Amino acid sequence: MNMHYGDKGKNAAVFFDPPYVAYERLYGKQAPVALAVAEWCKENAETKIALCGHIGDYELPGWQVLQWDRGRLTYGGGETTAKEAIWFSPACRRVK
Repeated sequence: MNMHYGDKGKNAAVFFDPPYVAYERLYGKQAPVALAVAEWCKENAETKIALCGHIGDYELPGWQVLQWDRGRLTYGGGETTAKEAIWFSPACRRVK
């Protein structure tokens, strides 16, 4: 993944909502996307990044995590989802 921000890079932000790790099989047989996205995020942590997933999907030390329970069924299955979360890179303002 290669992204260029030009002269306004310090004001840029990136929001990623890839297929969650446990559910990637629902999107086809291509290589897992979420872990590749997380690796790019680690390498670019100086950028303002928000990355969605389930608790346990990513190891991003120093990133702030906002989590919640969806509380309803998902993907037509008979189970509720795992705790959902958004990871915010160290470059983001801290959420209170």
